[in-house]
Amino acid sequence: MIKSLFALGWSSLQVHKLRSLLAILMITVGIGAIVAIVTVAAGVRLALLQGLVEFYHADVVYLQGHTQGEMSFEIPRVFSERDAQRITELPDVRAVGLAGQLEGGILSNHDQLLPAGRIMAGSTNLGEFFSLKDGRFPQGSGQIVLGSVLAEAVRQMAPNDPVLGQILTFKFLQGGQVKTEEVRVVGIFGQVPVAPDQFGLSGVRDDDAYVSLDHLLPTEKIDGVQVRFVEEMIVRVKAKDVQLQEILQNVRVQITQVFTEPPSDFLELVDERNKQAKENGSSRVKFGFSVIIPAEDAVPGIEEAVGRVTSFVGFIGAFALIVGMLGIMAVMVISVTERTREIGILKAIGATTSAIMQLFLIEAAMLCVWGSALAVVFGAGMSFLVKGLMRLFLESGLEIPFVFLPGWYAGALAGGILVGLTSGLYPAWRAARVDPIVALRSG
Repeated sequence: MIKSLFALGWSSLQVHKLRSLLAILMITVGIGAIVAIVTVAAGVRLALLQGLVEFYHADVVYLQGHTQGEMSFEIPRVFSERDAQRITELPDVRAVGLAGQLEGGILSNHDQLLPAGRIMAGSTNLGEFFSLKDGRFPQGSGQIVLGSVLAEAVRQMAPNDPVLGQILTFKFLQGGQVKTEEVRVVGIFGQVPVAPDQFGLSGVRDDDAYVSLDHLLPTEKIDGVQVRFVEEMIVRVKAKDVQLQEILQNVRVQITQVFTEPPSDFLELVDERNKQAKENGSSRVKFGFSVIIPAEDAVPGIEEAVGRVTSFVGFIGAFALIVGMLGIMAVMVISVTERTREIGILKAIGATTSAIMQLFLIEAAMLCVWGSALAVVFGAGMSFLVKGLMRLFLESGLEIPFVFLPGWYAGALAGGILVGLTSGLYPAWRAARVDPIVALRSG
């Protein structure tokens, strides 16, 4: 029965090709406009998030150690290399970097002191986090990277020689003794990553210098093993398209679990220090850390802004869809009027009221299925045109990628069928109420 109704409906649409094409076009424009808007909005959102990641390090989580108590003036070195390795193994983490400030660090060039602020010891993979204007990060002892102020100072001392490759004298405290080391400049900092100054993290400062992490000696014994601790940790997450905010929040929770659940060097350090404080009769020093996500507020702001624009433009697109629904309804009403005699014949040979309704609903649904299928292609194609116009009129260099949205496209097809059934209800009901005797006389 259903197969026969489909065949009858298809033949009817073929008889009135122009009318059917116009109805399909209305649905294509209506749903296609919404598909184009959603696709462009998803592309803009992704482009902005990628911009945050590339230029503002939005995919980075900063960790800063801190202490409280009588001895809280000591450097809060609470992050171990072993805990860092555990964090690296988290599924959403791409890289983990470590950095610690060297005590008493002095940098000079030909016995002239350089205006060094902090001299930091960092892990060899800090290139994953900080951009260099030139050169590379230290991969071992005898190498150093300079901030822009230090590089300029070195350049002024020897204007005819390139900064890279120059040998500097580096003095620092290690194990209570003054160490002196000759270091070669292997890199110069360029773009400074953004980090929240209010938490004491400022990324790389212009007067910073970085040497390799092995300048910091292991100072704590955990489970009978000497372990190196530092006060700063940087974690870069795997930024997966539009899931950045969710990933950042998940990583925050997972990092906290690494430090607060065994096995954790952080917990062992706290226990060991509390034991020492008890033996010495001094007050306990509270060790802790802060997890800072610079993009925590920026990402929701982008979500909200893009969402508002999408809602506004989508509201306009909804009007186009309503016009398409009215077009389908008008076509089907005209079809009922023209086919009054056909309906009468169908009823005379035994067609039920429900069968007549199903026939016209099937025709309306077929029109909308074709219209929605074309709308997905049309909308995806229109998104490229809209992106081009945005770049042209907004004079923006923002590259908006194409985002494939299978869920939305499937929803467009399902919505097309729903539109067809909704817009075909009244014509189908009207056709089902036709009196067969009156219908036959009308011919």
